[in-house]
Amino acid sequence: MNTHKNINYTDTAMNTNVNREWIISSPRLRLRRLVYEDFHWLKPILQNETVMYAWEHAFTDREVQEWIEANLLRYAKEGFSYFAAFRAPEDTGACTSDFQHPQPENISAEIPAGQLSAEFNFSQPIGVMGPLIETIEGKPFTGIAYILDKPFWHQGYATEGARACIRYAFQTLHAERVIAEIRPDNLASRQVAERLGMQVEGEFIKHYQGKAMPHLIYALYPHSELEY
Repeated sequence: MNTHKNINYTDTAMNTNVNREWIISSPRLRLRRLVYEDFHWLKPILQNETVMYAWEHAFTDREVQEWIEANLLRYAKEGFSYFAAFRAPEDTGACTSDFQHPQPENISAEIPAGQLSAEFNFSQPIGVMGPLIETIEGKPFTGIAYILDKPFWHQGYATEGARACIRYAFQTLHAERVIAEIRPDNLASRQVAERLGMQVEGEFIKHYQGKAMPHLIYALYPHSELEY
């Protein structure tokens, strides 16, 4: 993959104020498009072997750069992909894995693009998450995925962010189904998916860097009994 100096989209185009607007919101999180300058805080996350368990390796500096570029290209082609996730510094992270999510009528609605929160300064990055196109055996599907920095595990952020991404996929992208690709032994992510009402519909082998990686396919439909 080309480095960002040779990409077809200039740094200026990729780093406009439009790309710094909040696209998805939840009670404790705000999501926006990635920009090149996110490299400095994203690098230690993608270079943590524990965090990158599903990839089975930590990224090099070049791979972090290429990963950001791949997402920028996805924005240009598909309009969405992994987004940078931020929490308010006022949120001390004291919540536990037993964090109780508000009932659907109390969940914050999505903030329109460009409308910044006057309530908090969401400036602390905790990872990336978002809806994205997943390709399984050559077929595209609308999926959700997340990568959270380890200090923010087991505090309800994955479930909360994934729920907001599902809502965005159904209400804004008009997806007919949302899936999540999860390694069978990744119990934490499986619990998040099941907490959201997703159910296993199949499995497949993902080939990555010469490795065969079994994955379960979790799925959720817009008329699921569980509110999203």
